[in-house]
Amino acid sequence: MLVVLFCAAVWYGQRRTGIELPRTVTIYAFSAMDGVLQEAVLPGFQRQWQARTGERIEFITTIAGSGAITREIINKIPVELALLSSEIDALRLVERGIVSGGSWRHSPRRGVVTRSPMIILVRAGNSEGIESFEDLLREGVEIVQCDPLTSGAGEFSLLSFYAAARRRSDGAEDQALARLHELQDHIVATEPSARAALIAFTDGGRGDALITYEREWLGLDPERRSALQVVYPETTLNSEHLVIRIDKNIDPDKRDLIDALIEYLWSEEAQARFEAFGFMRSDPEAAPSPEFAEVLTLDDLGGPDEAQRRVLSHWLRQPIGTVTNPE
Repeated sequence: MLVVLFCAAVWYGQRRTGIELPRTVTIYAFSAMDGVLQEAVLPGFQRQWQARTGERIEFITTIAGSGAITREIINKIPVELALLSSEIDALRLVERGIVSGGSWRHSPRRGVVTRSPMIILVRAGNSEGIESFEDLLREGVEIVQCDPLTSGAGEFSLLSFYAAARRRSDGAEDQALARLHELQDHIVATEPSARAALIAFTDGGRGDALITYEREWLGLDPERRSALQVVYPETTLNSEHLVIRIDKNIDPDKRDLIDALIEYLWSEEAQARFEAFGFMRSDPEAAPSPEFAEVLTLDDLGGPDEAQRRVLSHWLRQPIGTVTNPE
């Protein structure tokens, strides 16, 4: 019996070695992309690719804050594609020699796959009377903040507040930065990603307000949405989300597959799927909600380098109050 079992195991092992494993693509994506990638975009590409080539492919995906993803790539995790929510994070990869400078800008629409303006979420009824970023500085208002070190939403929330403050102060940078630093006194929780901050705010009941992507509001189910209210600031920023290919991690025999996947992200099918999950299309003709009076981009702040140097670096040098990350 032992001899028979041994021979069967050897035969089975030999059969297994002849099985061709599917090619895989390793993708890291910022947290707001979780549902749309797993449920719509990647399955759509799988079906399209198999129908065209007969090949079955698989994906290895990791979801986290955009800054956390960037740090993992810098730490040599063998990522092939990254979906980042901020060009500021993409430039960090350039600084470390991971990707060539501005390589994503040679892609369609400068590498922008989706967009989403920044909004303020408050509790239903808006008992604090919050109608603008400035109202977040009222006495007693408590804010849940995305961490700008690990989250693109954290970067854009601070930059949106700053942009609105500059508009109110007729472009006075010092006044805008001073108002931004006042925001720290109102933070009661700092979370590592847009999704973690949303959970802390909705399910955890923390704070009175949360600055986040409009996509997070549009993606809420009706029950959770009924407990909240959205505030459209008069001036805000449009976050622009990039696809970054990490060429040094891509084997030559996989370039055709990854090129096709990247191209698919701008296809009508994929863009419609992103839109169905609350993202704005990458098409520059796609307009944000008319509820916004003014929607700016990083270019209006002098570009990602200037936004990092003039605004975020000042914030990060300041001590942050209460920080509570989910276990």
